[in-house]
Formats: sequence, C-alpha cells, structure tokens
Amino acid sequence: MRAADDTLARLVAPREVEDFWQAHHERRPLLGRGAGRVFEHLLSTAAIEALLAGGRLRQGECRLVSAGEKVPRSRVAAAWLARGAEADDAVVDPLRVAEAFAEGNTLVLDALHRHHAPIAALCRDLEGVFGHAVQANAYLTPAGGRGFDPHYDTHDVFVLQIEGRKRWRVYGDPVPAPAAPSGRRPDLTTTAPRHLEAELAPGDVLYLPRGWFHDAEAADDASLHLTVGLLATTWADALRVALDEAVERDPRLRAALSPGFPWWSPDEVDAAWSDALETLRAALRPRAAHARLRRRFFTRRRPLAAPRLHPPAPPDLDTPLRAVPGLLVFIEPRADAVVLHTGPERLRFPAFVEPDLRAACSGQTFSAATLPGDLDDAGRLVLVRRLVKEGVVEQVADEK
Repeated sequence: MRAADDTLARLVAPREVEDFWQAHHERRPLLGRGAGRVFEHLLSTAAIEALLAGGRLRQGECRLVSAGEKVPRSRVAAAWLARGAEADDAVVDPLRVAEAFAEGNTLVLDALHRHHAPIAALCRDLEGVFGHAVQANAYLTPAGGRGFDPHYDTHDVFVLQIEGRKRWRVYGDPVPAPAAPSGRRPDLTTTAPRHLEAELAPGDVLYLPRGWFHDAEAADDASLHLTVGLLATTWADALRVALDEAVERDPRLRAALSPGFPWWSPDEVDAAWSDALETLRAALRPRAAHARLRRRFFTRRRPLAAPRLHPPAPPDLDTPLRAVPGLLVFIEPRADAVVLHTGPERLRFPAFVEPDLRAACSGQTFSAATLPGDLDDAGRLVLVRRLVKEGVVEQVADEK
C-alpha cells in the first residue's frame, strides 16, 4: 500500500477505505472512534506555544473566534506593530494570544500545511489520494468554549481530535454541493433535526462532506483539533478551463454579439445561442483542458523535502534509493517519449525507460541494478543519477 493510501486508511478506520468511497465521500458524515490512532506527532499545545514564541506566525495565519463571532486580528498583533495593524504580515504577540485565550477565545491557526512539516506531509499524502489541494487549520478552544455558530463549509473536511474533548452536532438537510461563500444558520440549534451528535476524544476522526451544517464546543477541558480541508476541483472549474482554452483557440467565440442583441425576440435568442453552442462544442478540446488542470495541480505542489546542501556521492548500481517522500508525480506516455510531471517540472525521457520510471516512483526501495527495463548498467546509472539530481529520488541513508 502506498503511504498516501495508508494515510486515508488510518483516517477512516475502523471502516474500510472502499466503504468510505462508496457510502460517505461527498455523501454522508463518518465518525471513527480511536482505532489506535494518535495525532500528537502532528500538533500539540506545546508545539503551538513554540510556534508563537518563535515569532513565526503572522496575523494572516492566526485569528480568534468568540461565541460564533470573529475577533479583530489586531487583537493579537504585537504592540510595536499594532497601530493600524490589519495587515496579514504583522507579527503575532504570544502574550496577547495567551491573554485572549484565557478570556475564553478560540485560537485558530490557519494554513499550517505551509509551515509545519508533519501537517504538510499529512496534507500531501491526502493530495496524492484525492488529487485535490488539501489545507489544514488548527483550533484550540478553552474549556467550555464555543467557536462558530452552526455553519456549513464549501469543502469536505476531516476533523482530527488531538487533545481534550469536543462536542459536535451535525444537522440534517445539507446544502447539496455548495459553492462559496460558506453559510451560517444560528437558528439551527433549535429548528433542524440532528443527524449526528458526539463527543470526540483524542484519536477520533469526523469526516464532514461540504454542505453539512455543524457546530462544536469544548467539554470540561481545553480542546485541540485539526481540520483538514479538501479543496476540490469541481466540474464547474473544469468547464471554465475548457471554455477559456476554447476561446483562446477559436476567434468565433470572441466575436461580438450582433447589434441590437438586448432586443432580440425569444426565437432570435434561441437561434443565436444554438449557433454559439455548436461553435463551442466544435472548439472544445477535453484533453487539452484536462492537461491544463493537471499542470495547475502539479505546479502548485511545492517540494516538501529540504534540499541537500552537502549531497552524498552519486549512487552506484547497488545504492538503495526511493522516491522523495511527499513528491507527487504523473508519468505521461507519449508517442516518442515519456514525460514525468513533478511539481513545476516536466522531465522528458526516452519512451523505453517508462517501466524504470514507474519502478523508481513507486515508493518502494530500489537500486539501479533492480530496475526492470532493458537499459544496460551504464544507462541505469545515467537514469538514476538524473532522477537524484532532479529531486525525484533520494538515497536511503539507513540501508546498506
């Protein structure tokens, strides 16, 4: 099992992954109890304190919520930058944060996938499963504290309970596949049937598809949970890309509407739009549009591995190697070549090395000598050394 697949399996346990796909994904919430999971390696209150003390958080990454209302970001701005401070790059004052938390405010840390390595790795694994962008926010709520009023999100989320306990209410009658912005319904606490009500303990996971109204409050102790959001590329997004691509190619789609169009009769509207849609249908190139979507996905996935300032000697035939953890790749066979998409790079190779590329990118440990293709030893070394240089594979230091 790939590391990415294993990550999803751990989140949905004790349910099987296939059950998640068939019965819950984009359909119904799923609550998973414990199942031997621990999340302290991802985040902890102590780790948050270290992030705050180190001056690594800015206003745009740290906010407060109290009883369903947002607190101005300037509330936690460092005093020496607080005057007129609403800029996202103002430094957060850890003492002000501690004071606000003691007053009963929930602390929200946004976009932890950008600068906290364990969470970045979790999100990258899930991106490798879903093929969508994944983000993560943390919520530290004081005992008995409440964050937002009942609301729905416009993206699916996994809620990972890390410390303490939190009571969650999920309401029925979801909004089907909502788009932005998110909706709030304070009246739901009394007017809507509850689909699920549960107290999450450390190790519990709650999956919420977009559109399901929910709210939560901490129990008798402070609560820390991580919300992992799946920012889906929808068919609406895909069709916009396809339309843009078609408009660039076909000048007829850039032509002006005929003079007098505001006064067209219904029959004239039908005829004109019928012609335009036929033109569009002929201009659409689904594979070209999909290639743009693929390129956008990969170019926005920055490498997670730190560059080696003192790289080891080039690998030999028996040096153990593996794909760089957190690196997403797509291998595209073409008529006369094979293209390896990785991050913002597109690497071109002769078509006959495709089996070797697939073996190298599988996530399993390998060496140049064990590659399955028809290259001779010299060719194998040329290939693996290029893959190392391009940051696709790395030497496994703890294996002999």
